[in-house]
Amino acid sequence: MELKEKLDNIIDGWKNYIFKRQDIEELAAYRESICIANRCGKFSRMGYSHCKKCGCPIATIIRSRNYKCKLNYW
Repeated sequence: MELKEKLDNIIDGWKNYIFKRQDIEELAAYRESICIANRCGKFSRMGYSHCKKCGCPIATIIRSRNYKCKLNYW
């Protein structure tokens, strides 16, 4: 993933975290349910909820419309 794409995903995730929309919240709930189920074993609640694979905060990456899970779970 190139730097611009990564930054776009980060910005999109934070924007959608701050400014809630029903469709994004439904997408986030679906993605979070996969992460919490520990199907990948990379969900961590140490300090803050984040993905141990990419290091991103779960609350934002699950709300980034174009972000793809690094382990292809969603």
